[in-house]
Amino acid sequence: MIRFQPIMLFIPFLFISIIALLSCTEKQKSGTVLIEDEETITYPIKKELPVECQIIETYPENESVIPPIAEEMHKQLFVELDELRQLFEGSILENNLEILRILTRSQIYIDYLKRTFHRDAPFETLEEFWTTQPIPTELYRPIFDGFIEAPEPDDFAYLHRNLLNWKATVLHTYVIPICARDPIDYFLNKPLHLRGGPVKKTDLTNGTLEKWVTHYSDGYESFRSRKRKKFITFLNTDKKKIRGYFNMYDVDDALIWLAIQDPNLIGLILSSTVDEAMFIGWINYRDTQ
Repeated sequence: MIRFQPIMLFIPFLFISIIALLSCTEKQKSGTVLIEDEETITYPIKKELPVECQIIETYPENESVIPPIAEEMHKQLFVELDELRQLFEGSILENNLEILRILTRSQIYIDYLKRTFHRDAPFETLEEFWTTQPIPTELYRPIFDGFIEAPEPDDFAYLHRNLLNWKATVLHTYVIPICARDPIDYFLNKPLHLRGGPVKKTDLTNGTLEKWVTHYSDGYESFRSRKRKKFITFLNTDKKKIRGYFNMYDVDDALIWLAIQDPNLIGLILSSTVDEAMFIGWINYRDTQ
């Protein structure tokens, strides 16, 4: 009579168990977990982002601008917004600056904007506030040198709208291949409020571009090149301002102070940013070219 040793019976069972374990492990790598024979759960695999898209750095003095000294009303508002911030868990940067968006929608903040800053048109949101900011005509006037001798209100208004929409586009698309969590098609993934730009056309600026191209055609190309260089300078100055706040304060405090002292800039950021990693990437990377 042939007798089977217990160990001989265990070997096939062990072999089958190893195969099953390897199969389950392979499924987990592909993003699917086996629950039962006919039930599976599929979960997304997050893209591993480089450190440049995750951590705010300390920036050299020549690549940043020191924030202005806080006035007493700024300090009081900071205390109130900070108390509101502490009702939420996590960093202000997380989930596409979700907590900062809540703070800037609060009545405390909107009332501060109404008390402190003049607008020709009434506003109830930060979006309405920053997109109707006064036009800095004297800042823009040199851009028209050699193109239009005496720029008119529609020229300044169209240039201003063009600049703000260009800034929004750069912030939305910057370093996408590096810092975007998912593959992004610029046109398909552009938020609805940014299609055509956050600053909309007005009756004043209708036909302005056509006037530039047709009536001043001889100088238009050089004006266009000069305009782009100035736009890049303006946006790089914005970046240096933001870096200055991050150098002076921790990340959360820095963004609250920026919202208090430069609401136009924080409005641009919140309107244009769709992923905090892309915002961090823009801040950390070299100046816009």
